Amino acid sequence: MSKAGGVFASAKLKRLEKCVDAAFACVQRKPGDTECILKARAKCQKQLDSLTNPGKGDEAKLRINILKACGPKKPGDPPQLDPIHLLSNQGLGHGAAREADRCALFGFVNPATIDDVAECLGLQHECRLEQMFAKEAPRAAEMLDLLFGAGASNQQFPCLEAGANGGGAGLQNPDVAKAAVKCQQTIKKAGAKFALGVLKSLQTCAGAVRDCIQKKPTDPTCVNKAKSKCDKAIGKITLPPGQGLADKLRNTIVKNCGAAPLLPSHILDPTGLGYLAEAAQCDSLGVPSLSSAADLADCIRIQHQRRAEQLAEKQSPRIGELLDAVGRSFPLP
Repeated sequence: MSKAGGVFASAKLKRLEKCVDAAFACVQRKPGDTECILKARAKCQKQLDSLTNPGKGDEAKLRINILKACGPKKPGDPPQLDPIHLLSNQGLGHGAAREADRCALFGFVNPATIDDVAECLGLQHECRLEQMFAKEAPRAAEMLDLLFGAGASNQQFPCLEAGANGGGAGLQNPDVAKAAVKCQQTIKKAGAKFALGVLKSLQTCAGAVRDCIQKKPTDPTCVNKAKSKCDKAIGKITLPPGQGLADKLRNTIVKNCGAAPLLPSHILDPTGLGYLAEAAQCDSLGVPSLSSAADLADCIRIQHQRRAEQLAEKQSPRIGELLDAVGRSFPLP
């Protein structure tokens, strides 16, 4: 589940990125150019088809891969993992009351089969990734509506928050607009790389401890080895200055968004990157001002780490218990 979820997360973020980047470039670099919008729409539609194609798209592959790993190897065979073990607190924990409540939000009351869990997990991943992407690109919903018509973003991506709306307009100065496009691309790529890195670190740690609990419950050395693996994996997030995932995210955003001609006011402006729409939430996360690219990077880091933790918990509902076994807190500090 963790591997399938990680692959899907990477694919969906990249497809959303290509869609919004194409529209944002038109708005900023070629304002009023209908041909540019039409080309961006065609490019985006290709990405959406690859995401949603029944049986072949990324969304379908996520569910198929979960069923392939946990369900019958071939029709008529028993599932490789008994649903009881999939759901129980002593197994993978997908039947815990908290998980059942979350699934109920997506129309699955008391999930009882591998198919139910696969579908619920898929829907939750889709939602969390849309929420994450909205933090990378506050004008994302506006850009998608510009390509496909008013309300299209909500219909296609119901968890994509409305965010900023510049009315289809861009920044007036061509040099500033060019810098804004580069900054927005950087934020999305760096943000996704950071989030997926955090997710992988959590998956590695949780998987090591889970193997001990399920495969070697009487081996006293197993947890110590798992702790070493966890220390190494989670340590990658906060390695010495300039080396960890968090610092790399910050440095990349500051480098590409923190110099003239792009000013903090352009980053906040609804006709620029639109991050003024995130100011209140950033304040609630301990970043009271977005007066610099460094401030923006700090807020994006916190937002993305929380979303990555939520994805990890969907994949491994017992993750808090697993990390606790090696002295790690969850959510991460």
